[in-house]
Amino acid sequence: MARSGFSFNERALRKAVAPGLARKAREVTAALNGLIPAYKGKPLGEVEAAVQSTWGKEMDGTLPAAEVKAFAEAIQRGDRVKVTLG
Repeated sequence: MARSGFSFNERALRKAVAPGLARKAREVTAALNGLIPAYKGKPLGEVEAAVQSTWGKEMDGTLPAAEVKAFAEAIQRGDRVKVTLG
């Protein structure tokens, strides 16, 4: 079996992608916090749907239910959220 000359430097990869992850986290944080005026005080299910929809648009994926609920509860109270990626 032939070996390739490929090597993987995880530290270098993390360093290279960190700025992009930080930028995306700021964008998603802003989008979620943008829900506060419309969803503060609304029923939790309605806020959860908005959080999941916003996350899907921003991240092209879904967020686990526990995280959706945590973000939705904060938004429902009118509290700002902060997204961290990586």
